[in-house]
Amino acid sequence: MKKKHRFSRPDNPFTAEVMDDIEAKVNVAMAKFKVLANEEKKQSRRHEVTSRLKAAVMKAHKKFKPNSRCSFPSFADVFISRELCHCLRHLACVVEQENVTVSCDRKVDGSDEDAPTFVDGFADPRDRFAEGLLRFDFDVVTELLEKQNPLYARIFSLRREGYKLSEIHGIIGVPDWELYDILWPAVKDAVRRIYDHGC
Repeated sequence: MKKKHRFSRPDNPFTAEVMDDIEAKVNVAMAKFKVLANEEKKQSRRHEVTSRLKAAVMKAHKKFKPNSRCSFPSFADVFISRELCHCLRHLACVVEQENVTVSCDRKVDGSDEDAPTFVDGFADPRDRFAEGLLRFDFDVVTELLEKQNPLYARIFSLRREGYKLSEIHGIIGVPDWELYDILWPAVKDAVRRIYDHGC
């Protein structure tokens, strides 16, 4: 005679108890990653989490065997909870990516830590330095700078030759803070004045 088990596998895996469990865990995920302004994104995120948890229930249903120690809703909860952890990690990555994309901090090449960010490629509307040099002869700028301040002209020439500021301060013999905080901003201001007023 076949042994009768206390708990059997339900025909429909989505029992009322299982659906309540899914709903509660979806609410947990939505509370952790709130979307206040975008209703469409909020509903899309809810649908994604719900679908993943339901898929986890289907896996549990397939693996559940009649027994006398664990009911199907309890068995399914293990799968649902595990999938919720995956969902939370996934949503954390999605939100982080959305945030850095909005702030333009995302790397152009995400696999390269030294890659420039998208914002590095944007022109600063407050800085007409680069724009001005496209329309003004470098040699004329250097010549006028030389008359005003030979040190400014030297820094400008070195920068034109491709030296980084971190290299220039050693070449001209000044502390790095002085170059970054005082001299380089002054050089850019002088170049702007030359471009705007010719002197």
